[in-house]
Amino acid sequence: APEQWLPAELPALAAAVHAHFEPQRNPELARVSVTVGRELPCTCGSRRRYRQCCSLN
Repeated sequence: APEQWLPAELPALAAAVHAHFEPQRNPELARVSVTVGRELPCTCGSRRRYRQCCSLN
């Protein structure tokens, strides 16, 4: 069977690669996945503080 030569950790490796690239592929998901402090610039690019921008939504 072809499964014999595949490493056992391949599914975990594929999941890790997918988790790494998923936020880069979809900007909406990337925006949500980033944890941001309330006093830091907002991740949506508005140049406002996070607490004055997207934390209100």
